[in-house]
Amino acid sequence: MKTIALVCFCFCITGIHAQWQIHGQLQRGFIAPHHDLMDPLIQSHSLAGSVQLVKRVEKRSYSRAYCNPYQGIDFSFIRTGSPDYLGNQMTLSFWNKFPVYKGRKPSDLKTRKFFSLGFGIGYTSKTWDLNSNYQSPVLGSHLNAALSLAFEQQLFATEKKQIVMGLRITHLSNGAFQLPNLGTNHIAISLGMQNQHIKKQVEPEIVIAILPAFHHWNFSISNGWKEIMEPYGPKYPIWLASIGYDIRNKKKHGWGFSLEGIYNRSLMVLMENRDGEIPNASRVMQLGGGLHFIQYFGNTQVRIEQGVYLRDHWRETTPVYQRVFLRHAPKNRNYFVQIGLKTHFAKADHGEIGFGYRF
Repeated sequence: MKTIALVCFCFCITGIHAQWQIHGQLQRGFIAPHHDLMDPLIQSHSLAGSVQLVKRVEKRSYSRAYCNPYQGIDFSFIRTGSPDYLGNQMTLSFWNKFPVYKGRKPSDLKTRKFFSLGFGIGYTSKTWDLNSNYQSPVLGSHLNAALSLAFEQQLFATEKKQIVMGLRITHLSNGAFQLPNLGTNHIAISLGMQNQHIKKQVEPEIVIAILPAFHHWNFSISNGWKEIMEPYGPKYPIWLASIGYDIRNKKKHGWGFSLEGIYNRSLMVLMENRDGEIPNASRVMQLGGGLHFIQYFGNTQVRIEQGVYLRDHWRETTPVYQRVFLRHAPKNRNYFVQIGLKTHFAKADHGEIGFGYRF
């Protein structure tokens, strides 16, 4: 771990290019015991380090709206503090770091606050195993999806460098593709060094440039797979068809609603075990409706949906569900691809990948 610390800070000091920069942080925290089964697994505090290779984005359609953010890749290494049950974790993520200027004087161009979002893949060295690690029903696969959120505040700065302190949360989960899948949440205080971020002065506009409001219908189809009972058992497909209506009223965000049909093949097995008879296909069809919050980054969207089941013969889960997913329209065309996760609050239901068209 000392090597990681040395690499993080040396990179920040020496690894600077005209466009690309290397930022680094040390982290101290813990794996949050978000389920009763995790309480006996936590042995001590965690220690972690992360390095980001990023560059400032200045010529994209969303650059000015987000104060010329940094984008690049993030690599992190986490010693979970539970070597016997959770092992070590690593993540490789697409990293987005946004300067925060709200409430600042226009004449003060140095940024002191940053909000970061990263998503990618994660690896854990310890998984559940019936023979060697049966006490840890946390992650059933070595490879997982990774989601990270971070907030940083400047402690002090020189002419060219900033020392920042913040909070970072990293979540690992495989979306119920491989049971067990409680997932892990690493919460840590971070201390890092980076280049001084200077806000570029721009000529004042005579008219404030705000994108006009627009709206459109869209249709999408997504597919996912999940396990439902014993680990390493059969995986069942889920198909989700959605028709929605989006309204964009700001540069950065908008709203939408959707109606969704969900065919969950795993419900046939669950309902047969519960009711003692094989249900027909229509009984495992679920209908839902959802309200969407949409954050725009050019032709890419981050969408958060709060949905409610309008028809559900299973009724063993919560009556509401959530979906968090990315939607990308290549070259801003009408067709798009998307990838995301459907959950029932903190419990993952399934991952999904799909495509669609906006009219």
